[in-house]
Amino acid sequence: MSDLDLLEDSASRFFAGAHRPAAGAEGPDEAGLARLWAETAAMGFPLAGVPEDLGGAGMTRAEASVLVRIAAAHVAPVPLAETMAASWVLADAGAAPPEGIATLQAGLGLPELALSPDGDGYGATGCLAEVPWGREAGTVVALARLGGGAALVRLPGRALAWTAATNIAGEPRAATALAGHPLPRAAVTALPPGYDLRRPGLILAALRATQLAGAMQRVLALAIDHANTRVQFGRPIGRFQAIQSLLSEAAGHVAAGSAAADGAASRLDDPDAEALELAVACAKSRAGEAATRVAAIAHQVFGAVGFTREHELHHATRRLWAWREEAGDEAFWNERLGAIAREAGSAGLWARLTAL
Repeated sequence: MSDLDLLEDSASRFFAGAHRPAAGAEGPDEAGLARLWAETAAMGFPLAGVPEDLGGAGMTRAEASVLVRIAAAHVAPVPLAETMAASWVLADAGAAPPEGIATLQAGLGLPELALSPDGDGYGATGCLAEVPWGREAGTVVALARLGGGAALVRLPGRALAWTAATNIAGEPRAATALAGHPLPRAAVTALPPGYDLRRPGLILAALRATQLAGAMQRVLALAIDHANTRVQFGRPIGRFQAIQSLLSEAAGHVAAGSAAADGAASRLDDPDAEALELAVACAKSRAGEAATRVAAIAHQVFGAVGFTREHELHHATRRLWAWREEAGDEAFWNERLGAIAREAGSAGLWARLTAL
């Protein structure tokens, strides 16, 4: 058994026993989150893809993203993907990861914050919308405009005034507006020369695709188990051809979405932002499309019971519906794929596709 196999086994056993959603509950309360996060951090998972010289485990980001997939498959209500993404973006700039829960606010356009000199530090101005786990995070990492360029800022999440909300899965999302919020110089990190400002958003999108893959695998496993145990007309419903056909279709979508997500994860360490964007566009588009169909099939197999808040299925399918919309939905990424094809031209597109 390889080291990666051992890690997967350890993570699966940990997340399987760390938290099971109560009937009708969205997730742990504040004390429960603190306990669960402390246990997750003690396992070393949040720093798995951080270089050793910055205090991490030194794994590749593709290897570390496996932990995100496993956490999603077990519907673990912890901001592992967000903390990993924030730590990786800081590592890109040579900065050590923050302690505790962190999150990344990253779009695919221009930075939403602007910095201006303010005494010995800076003032941050701008609006941050739908920040994942913003109120719960000790550190919010974001891009900000500074002069003619950009820099990374670390905002004290718990010290900001947030407007709280949740996504359809009940995961915390929050918004805040800053008007000259004071930041010490130590909270602002310069980006390396030539750093592509799309990269933070692409990292987050790649991890969302990985989460979709994990949750789809869980949904498919639940549907297969139900089909094998639910008896109707004297035999398991999985013996009926119509159910077999549906589950086969779902399995195909899960395999395709997972393969695309793995492809994006394999590019997370690639310095070529163009290659990363193409892989992420394929992954988020295909995984988002797959999530829609897999969720529909699973609920069709389960019937009405799968929609009840007491059943385990909805904890996973609501995450599919939430994550497919975040970091760009499939329509957004399909449009981006079309733009990439036009920009590459006939000869250039073939070269880029065969490099995936």
